[in-house]
Amino acid sequence: MLKKLDQKLTELNSELTEIAGELKFEPICEFDMATAKEIPWEKLKSKGIYLVEIQNNSNHELFKDWVEEFQAEWEMEEYKWRFVPNLKKKRIKMHSEYNTPHL
Repeated sequence: MLKKLDQKLTELNSELTEIAGELKFEPICEFDMATAKEIPWEKLKSKGIYLVEIQNNSNHELFKDWVEEFQAEWEMEEYKWRFVPNLKKKRIKMHSEYNTPHL
C-alpha cells in the first residue's frame, strides 16, 4: 500500500512541477519598506500566487540581527491585513546563516 501511495505522490509531484514551470508572473511593483505608500494596494487584492523577493541591503554582522530588523519593518501596521504573511520563527531558526556571521 505504501508503494502505491509513493508512486501516486511521485506522479502528482511530476504533474505539479510541470504546471508550475508554465506559470507566468506579472510584475506589479517594486518597493522599499520605507516607501510603503508607493505600493499599489488596489492591484494586490486579487487572489493568486504572489512572488515576493527580499533583497538584503543591510550591513548586519549576523543574519539573526538582519532578520529581527526585517521582521520589525515587515510586520508594520501599513502591511498588516494586506498581502503580507508573518515570518515563521521556526523556519528562520533553521536557516543556515541564522547563527553565522554575515558574509
